Amino acid sequence: METALITLICVAIIIVGTVTTMMTSVQSAASLSESLKEMEGQAADIRRTEIDAIDNVDVGDHDIDITVINDGHTDLAQFPKWDVIARYENSGSDYSTFLEYTTDVDPGDNQWTVVGIYMPDDTPEVMDPNILNPGEKVVLRIGLNPLMDSTTYGRMTISTPNGVTSQSLLYRK
Repeated sequence: METALITLICVAIIIVGTVTTMMTSVQSAASLSESLKEMEGQAADIRRTEIDAIDNVDVGDHDIDITVINDGHTDLAQFPKWDVIARYENSGSDYSTFLEYTTDVDPGDNQWTVVGIYMPDDTPEVMDPNILNPGEKVVLRIGLNPLMDSTTYGRMTISTPNGVTSQSLLYRK
């Protein structure tokens, strides 16, 4: 009788252990599956996103206007989450500056803002305000400090929130 009771307890422990292990395995597989679906969604979003920053061959005295065209198939917005990085030379020193987003019309030192979103024929957008739809272009105004030296080159890197980037070559005459 004593061995039957011990056997029954051991069988119960084995069953509980097996069920617990199986439930943990099923939950892990479900979590992994959900993560893979999310990664695939992000990858598909990245594949549909494409931007093209137009080279700016004549940088002005203070503000730099960069035109970025949405060549992809995804609507782009959330401009505060975009990254803009300037790399240029000034007085023999190399500068690599992360520029902050501002909503001010005139950006301050090392800031950038959206001037406007335009259709391919340069008319202002009227549908979906503040969203860069496929085929439209956005003009970014950038304030650098210190300014680029005359007759020097620089590079502006623009990145969307999902990590798609484009670069624009800068030249100051």
